[in-house]
Amino acid sequence: MFKHLKLFKYLRFLFKCKLVFKNPKKKDLLVFDDESYLQIKDLVKKYDHEVLIVRKENLDTVCISLKIILLTFYYYRGNLFTSYIISLIVLSKPKIVFTFIDNSFKFSEIAKSFKKIDKKVKFIALQNGTRYEPLEYTYLYKKGFSKININNNFYLPLLLSFGLYEKDLYKKSKINVLNVIPVGNIRLESYILHKKKVKTNLKKKRQICLLSENNNWHKEVELKNKSFTKNFYKVFNFTLRYALEEKIKIIICSKRYGVENKNDFSSPYYKEKKAYEDYVDDQYKIFFRKNLVKRNRDKFQTYKYMDESSIVVGSMSTLLRENLVLKNKIFACNTSKNNIYDFPIKEFFTANNINYVTFKKKMSSLLNMSKNDFYNKIDHKINYLMINEKSTTKLIQLILDSELRST
Repeated sequence: MFKHLKLFKYLRFLFKCKLVFKNPKKKDLLVFDDESYLQIKDLVKKYDHEVLIVRKENLDTVCISLKIILLTFYYYRGNLFTSYIISLIVLSKPKIVFTFIDNSFKFSEIAKSFKKIDKKVKFIALQNGTRYEPLEYTYLYKKGFSKININNNFYLPLLLSFGLYEKDLYKKSKINVLNVIPVGNIRLESYILHKKKVKTNLKKKRQICLLSENNNWHKEVELKNKSFTKNFYKVFNFTLRYALEEKIKIIICSKRYGVENKNDFSSPYYKEKKAYEDYVDDQYKIFFRKNLVKRNRDKFQTYKYMDESSIVVGSMSTLLRENLVLKNKIFACNTSKNNIYDFPIKEFFTANNINYVTFKKKMSSLLNMSKNDFYNKIDHKINYLMINEKSTTKLIQLILDSELRST
């Protein structure tokens, strides 16, 4: 009965797609996953490449041929869609399979399969965001909330990381990452190049930029600790209170895109806003709504707000590290009472599990510190978190070129 139901679902899925009765073309490089492809399009445009759609919800075209059918069943190990993807990779004969979704279990699963299928195919992942998952999976396993350590499912032959921190992180978490090469952050580089091109000169304002980090954590961590979310949002309430008391302008950068229809209660933006309103103290709710900025289609919107602000406040967002590279001040404060969300390095701009009195003292000290004094105290450690000495794009392309030549 269950097998018939699965077959019915696959048939219904196929009827929704356009069927192309031919094998995929041979390509030097396959981009694994179309999510975030636009952000690496310029990076890979010089290569003979194709985008491999690996999410069923994004798939609109299905290739069918006798070879694809035979290979799909030959590589079947319990998931028909996975074996279908493997068949497309085998027939495309790429030298490199490249992804910008470095935390994809599907990528790890297929990369592991190719150790037996064809070792010549190089699987390379480019880091997309800050990774707390290794610490979360270890925490859930050690606390007995998970029967298995999900970290064991990860396998990355080559990771192009933000900095050296990831090398230490994966080693500590005992994750099978064979090689880690720091290259920096391609999104941040895009913003830096944009600033130079348009000659943006954002003037500093006496302003706090507060980052939205709604649902940045693993849902299981929240479910297993009823006080986690309330504790996590303390930093949000502390920052709102400080801005009100000190009469400092504040910008709250939403994570999700705003919508035109205010009655669209299913939108990610509405859910994000509601989550904050559930945990923002009543006396700050009006102040919160007044200063929450909807995310728009300007991909550099939050970067610009960070650049013009005196300080950026958050707990675990990638933007905190990016702001350090931009030579701006940050206050990384984790009030969740779970140390897996502590900032990767303990410094004068970090604090964990503090009360408002300590928060206020720390915030005032950081705000009154000159930008040069702040940067001089941390300059030598920024590359550990995110390198920015050379062009990220050129570093990545040098690695891709080298791997293509060696195959």
